[in-house]
Amino acid sequence: MSQVDIKEFGDSGILIRFEEKILVETNLKVHSLLNSLSKEKIKGVKEFIPSYRSLLVVYNPLEISFLDLKEMILNFLNKKEKIFIKRKRIIEIPAYFGSDLAPDLVFVSKYHNLKEEEFIKILIKSPYFAYMYGFLPGFIYLGGLPKILHTPRLESPRVLIPKGSIGIGGEQLGIYSLPSPGGFRIIGFTYLDLFELSENLKVKIKEGDFVKFKRVSRDDFLKNYIGVIKFL
Repeated sequence: MSQVDIKEFGDSGILIRFEEKILVETNLKVHSLLNSLSKEKIKGVKEFIPSYRSLLVVYNPLEISFLDLKEMILNFLNKKEKIFIKRKRIIEIPAYFGSDLAPDLVFVSKYHNLKEEEFIKILIKSPYFAYMYGFLPGFIYLGGLPKILHTPRLESPRVLIPKGSIGIGGEQLGIYSLPSPGGFRIIGFTYLDLFELSENLKVKIKEGDFVKFKRVSRDDFLKNYIGVIKFL
């Protein structure tokens, strides 16, 4: 398979990197490979960690060597070169966008020479691709933000961002699943809990899903939101 690089990652990891671009097609390859390898139940493989364009395979070097694992992955890629399953599930996220609660909506709108309502209409027009989880449990990175809305992150991250905050960081959108520090510019909120804490972490959005924002009123949002809207 072209444009695939496989390297050692520490003493117990193997990193498989695809194209040097953040693309839906590339990320689908990552997750297709992850799903296929996990089904193989390779002896010695302990964990899979996906990102935008790469897959980290964590293994026990006492059970399988780097060279043997690399050969298995290469053979697998050569056989599965054209087999990539696209997930087309669209998850609807209720969201409120208003500068009365979102501290950065005014700045972001002015940054792009747009009225707030124009900005919101562009933002919610199309679905976004769920690339990966990271930063904290349930925090999802969304791609597909129109170029006209790309906005740099805050120069100094906030100490506290409320749960449910929807923010822009460069060319990405992110949804804060828990109160936490962060540098994304907050332009809206959702009252939807993105994950459930139980014996296993259950997430509402899966990597490879598409997310579509459904605009709700301020009253609807506040009625359903569980938490405190406070920024520090």
